[in-house]
Amino acid sequence: MNQAYTPPLDEILFLLDNVIHWSNLLDLPPYTELDRETFTAILSEAAKFATRELSPINEIGDDEGCQLLDGRVRPPSAFLRAFRKYVTEGWCSMEIPEEFGGQRLPLLLGAVISEMNNGACIAFSMLPCMLRSAAHLLIAHADPDLRDCVVPHLASGNYSATIVITEPQAGSDVSRINCRAVEQTDGSFSITGSKIFISYGDHNWTDQILHMVLARTENAGGDSSGLSLFMVPKLNLSSGAPNGVTVLGIEKKMGLRGSPTCTLEFKGAIGYLIGEQNKGLNCLFTMMNTMRLEVASQSTGIASACLQKACTYAGFRIQGGAGEEPIQQHADIRRNLAGMHAQTVSIRALTYETAINLDKAKHGTDELGRRQDLALAEFLLPVCKAWGSDTAFWVANQALQVFGGHGYIREQGIEQYVRDSRALSIYEGTNGIQAQDLVIRKLFKQDAAGYHQLVSRMKQTIADATKTGTASELISHVESTLEGYRRCTASLLENTRRSIRFAQAVATPYLELTGLVAGAWMWLRIATTPGTNAAIRNEYANLSIFYMRYLLPKTQLLEAQVYAGAELIDNCFGGAAPDKSS
Repeated sequence: MNQAYTPPLDEILFLLDNVIHWSNLLDLPPYTELDRETFTAILSEAAKFATRELSPINEIGDDEGCQLLDGRVRPPSAFLRAFRKYVTEGWCSMEIPEEFGGQRLPLLLGAVISEMNNGACIAFSMLPCMLRSAAHLLIAHADPDLRDCVVPHLASGNYSATIVITEPQAGSDVSRINCRAVEQTDGSFSITGSKIFISYGDHNWTDQILHMVLARTENAGGDSSGLSLFMVPKLNLSSGAPNGVTVLGIEKKMGLRGSPTCTLEFKGAIGYLIGEQNKGLNCLFTMMNTMRLEVASQSTGIASACLQKACTYAGFRIQGGAGEEPIQQHADIRRNLAGMHAQTVSIRALTYETAINLDKAKHGTDELGRRQDLALAEFLLPVCKAWGSDTAFWVANQALQVFGGHGYIREQGIEQYVRDSRALSIYEGTNGIQAQDLVIRKLFKQDAAGYHQLVSRMKQTIADATKTGTASELISHVESTLEGYRRCTASLLENTRRSIRFAQAVATPYLELTGLVAGAWMWLRIATTPGTNAAIRNEYANLSIFYMRYLLPKTQLLEAQVYAGAELIDNCFGGAAPDKSS
């Protein structure tokens, strides 16, 4: 039987209280009137909503899928009922400022709630996350009149939003985008072109859909620097008439079947410039960064749900010999479950750490501290997205293995999580692109500011842990791993100065290496916190040792792959590729 997902609220609160120290948010100007009790009550209600409203519709949405009828997309009917309740209870407006009808809650709280919702039903939760992300984008970059006109409708759930980037010939390489924007006499733009792979590009949850569209203006350059960003409403903002946006079709997909992935055609649609011309990518990164954190929350939610299902199943499934013992007692199953749990906690803690640093970077009162918090958060964002999504897929596959043949059939719901989680490493920038961003932009071109913050804070954690006189084995593991990571990074930077091709070849193993190292940082912090929940503290103490002894040694393999460089790869498939960037 397919069990409902119940977010592990006690584990979440343990991390927030003792490791992430979310109480520090209460010192920031926007949150001084709030308190821990309010935060906890909100999370408790969010957990109930995920369990009662979203988890029951996950399998239904996968079975029913989406339909295109009379030019309008119809997602699963149960999703519409859930969205109406989601709106009524005010979940759309969590992180949006009060002046736009929002609740002014921290990004960290939004990330936790998103984890809960996505663990229960990711196909449903994709639209609300884009709605909130678009609100952040418009607040940051839109003309004030346009911002004030539409953002309150996003906060209320009357409008929804999408990200519209990909074209048939332009995937990760946005410089190939052909969609055109022609300026009109009233200052608006006429948008014409086709776009593909647009999540919730159309639906019947809201009449108005605000499309955030990358397009190229007249006489703009042919590369990515010639792209501008436009808000293109489905319906004319003044008259409510159709605005030249047509749905050409919806994709039949491996997973996320309850979430419509649309092909859209824009024919002279009215669009409004967001930010400056030819600065579209800079503006869009505001939304994309929010979406990358969202993918990390999606990853944590799916991993958490799969872990919960696997642990429950392993606790009652009887197999093996005359002892009539559940498979949870079998050594190989326990190994699987321990790895799943350790990795799930790692990506959860790292996602929360990134989110709280974004909150502090935005609202902190110390300018230097804000810059340092932002540098660390931006360095960790591609890691959270890519390492988190790879981990979620790995955890889902391990869960299926625990279920055995029963996991391969639809009844238990595990195979759906495997299919759904596979998309996480593809959308919002493929994981290979995230790795390039980490190494070439965040490490090389930005003077490794975020990397230095990570190393500095890890050293401080080691020093604090050393003072306690406990966890000496864990400290030793983290110290030696950090030293190897620093040597590897120095070598990577030196080789990248000679040839960008080197960085391009080793970016993916370096990102995974960074994830494992950052995960060790999280586990040392977890293991050395006093924590008031004894059961969780004891379980995490064992998992921290498992992580250090069993999972962390993979860093040595990844370091070897980074040191191997580009030549080893380029000599395959018929010889070396030219280094055009040297």
